[in-house]
Amino acid sequence: MQDANLKYLNDRFLTLDEVSRQSGVSSEEIVEGIDKKLLPQPSYKLARVCEISSPLGDSYRVEETILYFPHSYVDLVRQSSKGHQETFKSDFIAEMKDHLLGHSGKDYAYDGAMKDPAKLNAELENEWEHYCNGIYGICTLNASPQEIIEKEIAVKKLIALLNAHRSEELPDQKENLSQIVGDYDRVSNLFAPYQRETSSRGKYVDKALKAAGCTDKIKHYQ
Repeated sequence: MQDANLKYLNDRFLTLDEVSRQSGVSSEEIVEGIDKKLLPQPSYKLARVCEISSPLGDSYRVEETILYFPHSYVDLVRQSSKGHQETFKSDFIAEMKDHLLGHSGKDYAYDGAMKDPAKLNAELENEWEHYCNGIYGICTLNASPQEIIEKEIAVKKLIALLNAHRSEELPDQKENLSQIVGDYDRVSNLFAPYQRETSSRGKYVDKALKAAGCTDKIKHYQ
């Protein structure tokens, strides 16, 4: 039986060669785009060591690293190949900021940063770095500026709900909880099984749904 974490990667992510083949952009160009911060780094790396041996008593070791990217990476690669390095970062941050400022839940985001322009700019700059590091390929479905904001707000709403109510009170919050979890699920990945417990899904979503008696709403792996 295939390891659950490897199955998760193979089912939900693409290797560098697969991204290259589907996008029509060479692996070398993709790596160059990553170096220039036109593309995020891989979300997962699989280090594999194989040993070949024979009855002659000899052996040979092969080491390889397989890079995994979200499926949405194919479109990112196609867009980056058109070239807009000079404005990519500023455009990305501007899209995050515009989506946040127009969001009804903006006051939940970034721990009060809406009241402090300098803090907000620093938070969005930090999100840009997370994006470049491949983190949002892990956390969100498409790693878009809009999804980054949607996830931030949904997580902060969940934390506020958990802080405001004892576990035994959460069954009375099912309607509110269902709406927040729905917002979270629309933009968020499951996370690899080994990450689930310590991820926002494990710490907040799964925890809240269990306490509210809504275990049927917990997303499971296929």
